[in-house]
Amino acid sequence: MRQRSVRRTDEPGTGAIEAVDERRCLPHVGADSVWALQWMITSVDPDFPLLDGPPELAGALRAHAERCLRALPAQRS
Repeated sequence: MRQRSVRRTDEPGTGAIEAVDERRCLPHVGADSVWALQWMITSVDPDFPLLDGPPELAGALRAHAERCLRALPAQRS
């Protein structure tokens, strides 16, 4: 079994990045509020699954996504 490596970042509040394999990583982050946590998660470019976190995080991510969608003009068919 290959041992996973964890790289800590130098930026305060950004957590650590754990290598899963050659193509994937698992970020370990924490924040003082759910809002700050969803901001950190959505501030990175790659898609991500929500694997763990406080129960209200899913709702915060959903509200953030809906807010972003409302910012866009309506699509015409």
